[in-house]
Amino acid sequence: MTNSAQLAQVNTVAAVATLQASFAAVQAGIAQAAAQSILTAATSWTPIDGSGGTNSLVNVSAQYLQVGNIVIAQFRLTYPGTVSGGSDNATIGALPVAVPNNVFANSVSGCLVSGMGTPSAVSLVTVPNTSTAQFFNPVTQANITNTQLAGATVWCSLQYTAV
Repeated sequence: MTNSAQLAQVNTVAAVATLQASFAAVQAGIAQAAAQSILTAATSWTPIDGSGGTNSLVNVSAQYLQVGNIVIAQFRLTYPGTVSGGSDNATIGALPVAVPNNVFANSVSGCLVSGMGTPSAVSLVTVPNTSTAQFFNPVTQANITNTQLAGATVWCSLQYTAV
C-alpha cells in the first residue's frame, strides 16, 4: 500500500470516529432532554373569552406543546352569533402557559377566520405578563372587536416564549 493510500485510510478512520462521537453526543442530548422533561407530549387546553365580555366560545378544540421555553398552542373555536362586550378587543384568555413580562414576550402569529364576510387572515399577539393574546388586523394594525368575530370560526397556531 502506498503512503497516499495509507493516509487516505487513516483519514477515513478518523472521519468515521468523529461521526460516531457526534452521533453519540446527539443521542446523549436527546436522553438528557427527555430526563429533564424539556420535551412534553401535546396536551389539551381550553381557551376562553378574555375580553371582559361574557362570551361562551363554542366548538372549541385546542392543544399545546411545550419544548423548553417555547410554547406552541393551536386552537379552533367559534364565537357566538351575538356577542357581549361588542366593542371590546377580541381576546383569547387562559393561555396554557403564562406569557412572561419581558421584551421577547410579544409574539405575533397568524390566524384564519371564516365568517367575517369572507375567509380572512388576522393576527394574534401575546400580551406580556398575562395569559392572554389579542386579535388585530395586520394591515391596519387596529384591534379586532368581539362584534367583528360574532359567529366567526377562528383557527390559530400561536408560538411564544414562556420564560
